[in-house]
Amino acid sequence: MSGTTENRSSVLPQVTLVLVCVTTFMLLLDTTVVNLALADLQNSLGVTLAQLQWVIDAYLLTLGTFLLLSGAAGDRFGQNRLFVIGLIIFTAGSLGCSISPNVALLVVARGVQGVGGALLLGLGLPMLRHTFRGAQLNKAVGFFGASIGLATAVGPLVGGGLTNIFGWRAIFVLNVPIGIACLVWAARWLRGEQRSDREYRPLDIPGALTLGVALASLIFAFIRINIAGWTSADVMIAFVVFMMFLASGIYMERRRQYPLVPRELTNQMTFRIAALAAFLSNGLLVGASALLALYFQNTLEESPLTAGLRFLPLSVLAFLAGVFGGRPPFVSIPLKAQVVLSLTSTSLGLGTLVLTDESMPAAATMFSLALAGLGMGIGSVCLSRLALVLAAPSQAGVSAGVINTMRQIGASVGVAVFGAIFSHTATAQTNDLQLPAGAVEDRGLLAELLDRIASGEGLHALSGLPVDVQNQLRNFVGTASYRGLTSVLLCASVVGLVVAVATAVLLSRQNLSPQHDSAHTASDANEYESG
Repeated sequence: MSGTTENRSSVLPQVTLVLVCVTTFMLLLDTTVVNLALADLQNSLGVTLAQLQWVIDAYLLTLGTFLLLSGAAGDRFGQNRLFVIGLIIFTAGSLGCSISPNVALLVVARGVQGVGGALLLGLGLPMLRHTFRGAQLNKAVGFFGASIGLATAVGPLVGGGLTNIFGWRAIFVLNVPIGIACLVWAARWLRGEQRSDREYRPLDIPGALTLGVALASLIFAFIRINIAGWTSADVMIAFVVFMMFLASGIYMERRRQYPLVPRELTNQMTFRIAALAAFLSNGLLVGASALLALYFQNTLEESPLTAGLRFLPLSVLAFLAGVFGGRPPFVSIPLKAQVVLSLTSTSLGLGTLVLTDESMPAAATMFSLALAGLGMGIGSVCLSRLALVLAAPSQAGVSAGVINTMRQIGASVGVAVFGAIFSHTATAQTNDLQLPAGAVEDRGLLAELLDRIASGEGLHALSGLPVDVQNQLRNFVGTASYRGLTSVLLCASVVGLVVAVATAVLLSRQNLSPQHDSAHTASDANEYESG
């Protein structure tokens, strides 16, 4: 019996690491795997750009809203138990997505996926923190960061391949057997309950729901702008609702004894900067990638697989940066420098895409996306490590949860904001560019064509028109779509670089240093050895 117990205790850390990394990869894959299926989904279900944005954001919104609760819930109800529940919900949501007959049910199923994903992602780092110490913890966090970077990066490639062969539903079917396999493994190995020894913090459900309503209103406003314009009544009402719930949420959280995010964390300038960096890095890359994927397929007329291959360098660099980011000698680089490097690399990668022409040559595109992937990989590890460095062990779960929440919120806002920028610019360009004389004389047909261009349909917007008319309009549509995309890429690059400079200045004034980080690691190592 003792031999069985010893064998189990020696295997359990590796099993926990594999389960956490596989489920993290799976749930974060679903933040980007959809990108290369958007064009097929758009043609299959006949949906607009606004509806496509909700397919992405329904998942990201629920993931971000419930993520902060999951760490505290794990402390209170047991991490292993909630991990299994999260797997069940996520797998069921994935199955619902794969069989959805229309976009409305698909959006609902994506929301269910997000709730399950929030439990899995929110419990991942706390489970690793409970299982590993010191140098072993750094390695485990490195693999965790690699799974984040790889999932975010490889999503377009996986989505493109599956969509090319089986259609868009396959990207959700993939999760079902993986989820079931993880459930079997979790039931076999995760029998004990990992709970915090400290007094349980009450779950701040009102705070999470207030945050969720505020974010949903903001995202609705930006998505609705594409259709109704900035000054429409529903857009203005949505912005008012956002500000009201945001203000009331801040008011409530300042007066709660146990706020959604502990004051010990929010009072640290370094932590606030790390949260902003997580928000921006994911928002810039995920938001821009969705529109890049649409452009590759709808305007350059590439297959989902070919378009996905363009993202392969991003995948490789993100994965390698994640794997080696938690190992010597990279682990000794000051975390402050890594945060700035992450933002700079991502921003330059997106910005250099603007230097290409409408055809976006593969070599130039791959170089730029590799640079962006390097930034993503560095950020996924250094921000996870920073979350553990800045928090006491009892608050590691909440700290990691905030960073991961900001990643998902950034992605959802990025998709909505960049979609609005693309639509606005593409519409403006269709007004500025000279339409070939006599190409489309029917004003109703012309209005529909311009709306389809603003929805990111590219050359697919010409379907149904006579062949000679299509030939006349190809350059017109391609140029308008390209300029809409470059406005997004330029905006993302400028914002990212400005924030990188501001982050460097602000972090240089903070007390966090390599010695601080090393001391923390040494303390963890001593704890691991004595345990």
